[in-house]
Amino acid sequence: MKNFDRIRRSLLALPLAACTPGLARAAQAGGEQADVEALAFVPGSFREILASGAGRPVIVHLWGLTCAPCIVELPRWAAFVRGHPRANVAFVQTDPMPAQRVAAALRRAGLQGARHWSAPAPLDERARYEIDPDWAGELPRTVLIGVDGRRSGVSGAVAFERVRAWLARQGVRG
Repeated sequence: MKNFDRIRRSLLALPLAACTPGLARAAQAGGEQADVEALAFVPGSFREILASGAGRPVIVHLWGLTCAPCIVELPRWAAFVRGHPRANVAFVQTDPMPAQRVAAALRRAGLQGARHWSAPAPLDERARYEIDPDWAGELPRTVLIGVDGRRSGVSGAVAFERVRAWLARQGVRG
């Protein structure tokens, strides 16, 4: 009966995943696990991410499912998020990929509870400029946005010591 319920839930979720771009919900085989939800990164999404800061610094990590260094780094981000629950971190997956694949990668990395967006189409120059005027599209990319709105971008694997020091300067502890 338990297997039947799991199969039924999986089948019921298929139309939702197919009809809702950027929304990924999945359960790990062998037992339920926290859902992974990735909102569609569309025009206006970045303003939403910034608004979520409301007087707090924001860390935006841009990654891609087709970017090997990004996939290697995701578990380190999971450890960072767990160790810094007060940090306002948003993850933006920039490859237009099936929601199930994105969700699976996030689950494997241990990022189920984090805030995620996923691009349903390649990010164009305007979207990249809105996120970080100095960003040419290379991945991974981490953008640190201070309370004062100043942005600092880091391309490649991030030095988490640098991010921790930046958070401390922003007044965020732990």
